[in-house]
Amino acid sequence: MKFQTAPAANREIKVTVEPDPKTVDSALAAVGNRLGRTINIPGFRKGKVPYRVVERFLGREALLEEAEPALVEQAVGAYLRSAGIEAVEAASLVERSTDPVQWTFLITLEPYVSLIDTYRDFRIEPRELEPTDEEREEFRQQTMHQSGERRTVDRPSEWGDTLTLTVRSVFLDEAGEPTDEVMLEDDDWIVDLDEEEPLSPPGLDEELLGVTTGQERAFVLSWPEDSSSVHAGRSVKFEISVKDVEGWVAAEWDAALLARRLGEEEPQRTLAEYEDELWAEFARRKSAQVLNEELNTALEGLESHTVLEYGRVSVERAVQQFVERQAAGLRTMGIRDLQSYLRILGMTEEEYLESSRPAAEQDLRQNLLLWEFIEREKIELPDGTEERLRTAAEAEAPGLLNQYANDDSPDPEVVVERLVELRLADELRNVGRDGLLKMVTDGAHSLPLPEDAGEDEADVEHDEEVAAVAQG
Repeated sequence: MKFQTAPAANREIKVTVEPDPKTVDSALAAVGNRLGRTINIPGFRKGKVPYRVVERFLGREALLEEAEPALVEQAVGAYLRSAGIEAVEAASLVERSTDPVQWTFLITLEPYVSLIDTYRDFRIEPRELEPTDEEREEFRQQTMHQSGERRTVDRPSEWGDTLTLTVRSVFLDEAGEPTDEVMLEDDDWIVDLDEEEPLSPPGLDEELLGVTTGQERAFVLSWPEDSSSVHAGRSVKFEISVKDVEGWVAAEWDAALLARRLGEEEPQRTLAEYEDELWAEFARRKSAQVLNEELNTALEGLESHTVLEYGRVSVERAVQQFVERQAAGLRTMGIRDLQSYLRILGMTEEEYLESSRPAAEQDLRQNLLLWEFIEREKIELPDGTEERLRTAAEAEAPGLLNQYANDDSPDPEVVVERLVELRLADELRNVGRDGLLKMVTDGAHSLPLPEDAGEDEADVEHDEEVAAVAQG
């Protein structure tokens, strides 16, 4: 068997294989003899058709097509053994010829990850986990603002307000005197004071800022000579009367507000009791956010001490897994499926896959780095972990099958084994993440135990994986 290799993209090898003609002839004979026992050819008894007759009847190319899967498998295996390659992520047939018989494969090797010894020197400065007084106050103001309402206000107007005005504006002549040419006259002119979308002519927003209900004002504004407006170079006199100022009014910080924030329709406790629960939750989320950001920083730093290579197949698989996780999260939000979400976004599936690629590739890199760190540090789960997880899985499997079972569902024993495998990987990953965080912070920070971590996106992903186990 002859091999010709050429480098392709990262972690990919293009291999052309030309099998020994005797091997091909032997495979064709085996296929011909097998088919000769099943096909009907005039002049021969069924099951007694010689190979050469079958070959003439069906054609050599038809026999080769039938024999090709087994020959291709042998060829790929032969090349991998000759090259000493053990770990392959994918192998695809990209070209073929029949005279001579040749196949060209694109072989994608498994990702290569190797930590450089200096990785243990990487450190980050641990951040404060407890919320500051400024962060608490910012959260308090944000909560009151988000729970507020838009209504008439008894204060000077400001950005974001909506004004109802009586307005009359007329153009001025070259001497600066009012003319009879009216630009705008309206008894209920509604104006939004939007800092991002200023009114015309320039300066009108500023003239309307700070006005109050019942106030009357007169002022002159002009368009610059180089303005793109049809009124470029002209001036106009405004006379306004403010009929109403409507703005956003923040909610009161009271027991009713915090009860709604914590999922209760009516307050059942004191303000102080609600505050204790709210600030505890706020502190937990702040801590989780900081630890997650530190872990991402640690993985980014680890990458600078790593040789990391992977192929396109790895990226495509990571994109698919990323999108599946996103779809699982959508279902928890009441969105039926990814297609429904894409219709809301106005995106095609191809556009969404492409937009997901950077985040998916980052997930791929971080997972590869983390598992290499776990292996290099010889991180293991505590004794008794598998037994504990197996006991839990045996208790959980019947309920899962009852909830998710379908025609493809495996036996309960298989479900148990898959659950144990899934949970072992989850726990080892968490222990590895904890070990990495402790290393880069010199033990100052560690991850909370899973039961203390609360619900987040990881729980959604985990639930979907468990459902998939039960569904086969």
